[in-house]
Amino acid sequence: MIQELHIKNLILVDSCSIPLSPHLNIVTGESGSGKTAILQALKLLAGQKLDVSLIRKGEKKGSIQALFAIPPSDRLRELLEQASIDVEEDTLIIMREISSEGKSKNLINDQIVSVSFLQKVCKHLFEIVDQHSYHSLRSEDTILSLVDLYGDLGPLLSEYQQSFEHLKDCRSHLASLQELEKTKERELPFYLKEQEELDKIDLKEGEEDALFEEYSLLARSQEISAKREQILDLLSDPPAKIRQSKTLCDTLGLRDVSALLQEAEIAVQESLHLLSRLSSAENNPNRFLFLEQRLSWIDKLKRKYGPSLQDWKAHREMLKIKVERFEQLESEIEDSLSSLKLAEEKTAKLCQELSLQRRAQAQALSLKLTEEIRSLNMAGASVEIAVENATRSSTGEDHLICWLAANAGERPVRAQESSSGGELSRLLFAFQICLADKNRIPTIIFDEIDANVGGTTATCLGEKLQELASSRQVLCITHFPQVACFAHHHLCVHKKEIEGRTVTLIEALTLQAKEHELRRMLGGEKTALYPR
Repeated sequence: MIQELHIKNLILVDSCSIPLSPHLNIVTGESGSGKTAILQALKLLAGQKLDVSLIRKGEKKGSIQALFAIPPSDRLRELLEQASIDVEEDTLIIMREISSEGKSKNLINDQIVSVSFLQKVCKHLFEIVDQHSYHSLRSEDTILSLVDLYGDLGPLLSEYQQSFEHLKDCRSHLASLQELEKTKERELPFYLKEQEELDKIDLKEGEEDALFEEYSLLARSQEISAKREQILDLLSDPPAKIRQSKTLCDTLGLRDVSALLQEAEIAVQESLHLLSRLSSAENNPNRFLFLEQRLSWIDKLKRKYGPSLQDWKAHREMLKIKVERFEQLESEIEDSLSSLKLAEEKTAKLCQELSLQRRAQAQALSLKLTEEIRSLNMAGASVEIAVENATRSSTGEDHLICWLAANAGERPVRAQESSSGGELSRLLFAFQICLADKNRIPTIIFDEIDANVGGTTATCLGEKLQELASSRQVLCITHFPQVACFAHHHLCVHKKEIEGRTVTLIEALTLQAKEHELRRMLGGEKTALYPR
């Protein structure tokens, strides 16, 4: 709840601090005195779009600050924890500073936050119901959410929505598989052919270089063959002469020379051996043709699959995955159809259960709303929330219509379409009373909720506001003394000229000042001020 509200340089307010009661807080004042400054301050604090015209004339900045006692909301604490906002003694200080340049600075416990985060936090702290909020009752979605709230159907709705989304995913998945199946006949043979190509060539690491070296050698075989004979002729005699020379050196004891001649003899013999190997290679045309064809095939596949063996392996792995995908497709489609059937059955069951619960809760809420609206000076009125079938959506397959018969014997009309503002205001308030135990927001702010009702009804509203304030904090801006007299804490707004400028002052009234304010609201008549 709001423990204290501080407003500075907003509309006609210079600077004021407003302490609030945990129960019923009433704000009164002459028309035009500046009561809306409180409402505008709270709307800005809740993240309303910035309006620089609200800044007090002549000032560059305005600010709103509020001290909140934190409600026991796990979601709120989770939000604060995610933003690393420390909470000491279960309190929050929220401040919004706005500038004439159209900028704002938002702080929660001295930590800067975004406007969107500010909005999320304040939704857990207070709710504003103004004189136009009854228009929300014209929305069937609003009626639906109110019935769900009354019946504690949130968990069931959440489970249904998860199932509904899962069903959509199942349908989407099946559609993608069926689309893939259409490409199987065209693409699978192509992938298998490429697989066969790569498997057939079975290229090994370094093989291409070795093949090219051998191919180059065979390509030079004719030249090598002609010159080999010349080399053999030249080397045919030298080995014998080298041996003779070595023997003579041994007899002379020339060991160093003899060793060099021995090495020369070995080198010549090795050369002759290598030349003989060339002899076996030079006359192998089949081998040369094989090498030529394989190297040509490798070159072709390099242009197709990439220049390196790693490129080939990567492409081969990709082909393997795609072929396996096609091979498993039939089984996947069968599994997807089975999952879809289960999802459809579960969603239909949850949807049916949700509809049954809504019908029961709508009937119970209708009876309670009728009771409450009759206590608001509509003795012959009745309310009925009808649940009709609709196309299934994320909220179920229910179409809710709120029927209101404002007077006994009258034909009910749709509240969404043709009820008057006063009737809808009382209906909205009846909803607030009926949902008081369900709505966990600790503070409700009413801005002239009684604007469209008469004096007798205002007394009923005051009683109900006091009743509502027994379980939560209520702040109500009103023109009716019949409402104001029920206040636990009465704030009066009035204007005063200070140093040539008009200033709005907001003051908490003592009992005596409260009586004076109520008489002013009554027009000075000597009338009983408080309900007996």
